[in-house]
Amino acid sequence: MTSEEIWDESAWEVIRAQSDVAEFDWYACDRNGFVAAINSYGVGPSPSQIRSSRVLYNRLFDFVWSLPVVTTAIQVANIGGKDWLEYAERGLFAYDNGNVHATIKRNNYELIAKPTTPKLITELRIPSDLKNLIAYLDLDFRECELIPFDMVPP
Repeated sequence: MTSEEIWDESAWEVIRAQSDVAEFDWYACDRNGFVAAINSYGVGPSPSQIRSSRVLYNRLFDFVWSLPVVTTAIQVANIGGKDWLEYAERGLFAYDNGNVHATIKRNNYELIAKPTTPKLITELRIPSDLKNLIAYLDLDFRECELIPFDMVPP
């Protein structure tokens, strides 16, 4: 399935408004240049820059999923689903909205899987017109099992 099949105009309006639950992955770079896929489940915070263009987001989503498997994945939390491990095998850290699967709401993203050998954003060769859809977070994904919601740019 391509992003165009998932993120049509009506589905994108839900994401832009953050008005309902939806599997929505956004991407961030840490202070060292490592990249993470972060699933907001539609209702967790995501930077507005990520939601600025459906067309560009769809291209970025497809680009990330076209990256080759380059390393092994380490499962950190067992919440099911294989997307987390597939992201990690591409060299990305993978976080999920902790409020979705936790019984106690902690308002953070939780590390689900990490790559054995993480890739730097420069190694991913993301097209220049898509780089502004990748948020910057002032932390180190290699040391960060939780990303507090208040660290996510507006």
